[in-house]
Amino acid sequence: MSFLSNRNPRERLLILLCTVVVVVAVVMVLNPADGSAKKLVPAAEATKKSREYVQQARDMILESDELKKRIARASQTKPVDEVVPEMVIQLAKLAKDAGLHLREIKPIRAKRIAGLTRIPVTVRLTTEFPKCIPFLYSIEDPAGKLVIDRLNVSATDAKSREVDIEVMVSAFTQDAGQKPDTL
Repeated sequence: MSFLSNRNPRERLLILLCTVVVVVAVVMVLNPADGSAKKLVPAAEATKKSREYVQQARDMILESDELKKRIARASQTKPVDEVVPEMVIQLAKLAKDAGLHLREIKPIRAKRIAGLTRIPVTVRLTTEFPKCIPFLYSIEDPAGKLVIDRLNVSATDAKSREVDIEVMVSAFTQDAGQKPDTL
């Protein structure tokens, strides 16, 4: 005890506090309270979970492959510069077949989205609403590879049966090494 007897009371108190802190720290390290030292899962249960995860991964791969096939069927492989004129011609033909006159066809800047390029075109027309329904349905025909993104219908005036219709139609093309800045 000569070690402690040579110390003043303040030093003895500090040594005692340090010893208590070290003992508490050692106990906490050896017995963690957060449960990180849980028992291992039995081998059978671990194997079962592993097989479930492998099957889930296979299912996700199959679903992804199916979605890629559907995207390939619904998108075009031509460059944007070729798709826009074809869209304009196709929309004019669909409008003519429905007996409508398109007031405006305005291409909008193409944007890349997840490996595809979305090519939007705004179409405006004025007609009675029932007359435009066949036109809208013909746009959504899967064979045409066009989709309606947005439809805005507003009355021209309170007495007329005619409406102003603005439709945003998009086509999708698979990227062929194009940069989004050059679109």
